[in-house]
Amino acid sequence: SNPAVDVSQAVALEVSGASAGLEGLTVVVYTGADWVGTPAAAPLDGALEPRLQLKSRITAEGDVAHVAVYAEFSDGTWEDVTSEAELTLTDETGSLALSGATSVVVQPGAVSLCRPALLAEWGVCNETVASGVGVVMIDMPEVVGVMLTGEHRIAKSGDG
Repeated sequence: SNPAVDVSQAVALEVSGASAGLEGLTVVVYTGADWVGTPAAAPLDGALEPRLQLKSRITAEGDVAHVAVYAEFSDGTWEDVTSEAELTLTDETGSLALSGATSVVVQPGAVSLCRPALLAEWGVCNETVASGVGVVMIDMPEVVGVMLTGEHRIAKSGDG
């Protein structure tokens, strides 16, 4: 059986022939989310509007950030096109690598940066119809020490 919605009251619908143009893509890079405000108690027949604030905290090698891609239209609506968008790294520092289709991972030797580092392209029938950039902020700590390991050998200069 198919799921159904039972509406006990009349619902007003408006259908127009107006079309909305594609404005572009918004690329969001995030590592997690926090609840905004304290959820209030709701009666059984009530509704709540949960609110989340996305966060991006990338501070160490191996950290993973997720990417969401939204198509924005001229009428103010949007569509999640993450699963259909193609991501490309544009940062050339070697600090990031793609991890799966919708994540990036911080590489060993990464440097701090805050700049557009991802390009998302959304296509229809093998043609790109929109693109957008994603800003990535990597906040690596300052180096506090270095440890060298290796074979212990002392030789005179030029003696190999």
